[in-house]
Amino acid sequence: MLTEVELVKKDSPPMKSYSFYLASNGIFLFVNNFLYSTLIKKEPDELRLDAVKEKIELNLKKRIPFADVIRIESFCRSVKLLYDSEALIIPMFHPVKEEFRFFIPHQTACAAFVRSDEPIVEQDGFIPIGTIHSHPGSAFHSAGDEEDERTNASGIHCTLGNLEKERPDWVASLVVHGRRMKLKAEDVLEMKLEHPKEWIQKIALDRKVNGLCAPYLKIKG
Repeated sequence: MLTEVELVKKDSPPMKSYSFYLASNGIFLFVNNFLYSTLIKKEPDELRLDAVKEKIELNLKKRIPFADVIRIESFCRSVKLLYDSEALIIPMFHPVKEEFRFFIPHQTACAAFVRSDEPIVEQDGFIPIGTIHSHPGSAFHSAGDEEDERTNASGIHCTLGNLEKERPDWVASLVVHGRRMKLKAEDVLEMKLEHPKEWIQKIALDRKVNGLCAPYLKIKG
């Protein structure tokens, strides 16, 4: 099967009179004009293409709200207490509303793994964006986790562990077509409840008033 692709040629503007095709057996140049049409295999060095480096970036700026993080931690603690097993949560995001939703699929779990065969699909505009799962022990991406994420799903993958702590530990990664980039948990999760920044803007300091308050502050101190 031929797939039409757009290739950027060095020092050469795009031309509508031809297209490039990427096939299992190479790159082909297709030309179709009033005189002839042809499909010719081209070697990469003949195309004078610029070299590029692989790059993965997280575009999602909205983080999972702190209240939802607490709910997820509570759910995973309950699963550990009841079954001493892992738990799986599917985070979903609505790009227009910029809201999160969380789906708990039917799953088979034990202390070493968790699996689900339930289809994970878009729901009311909410798109699955990865996985969250717990470890009864420490938080890390196991070899099994990395293999599942590499072969099954591109997206954000978070693991939480040490559930006996007041606040569990979290690790996070972004996986895209088998390539993995480690993230900070704070990149995708609100890890603490913060006051709105607008509140601080309501404070107006006055040196005169502050001077009047100084004796009181001295006594209280």
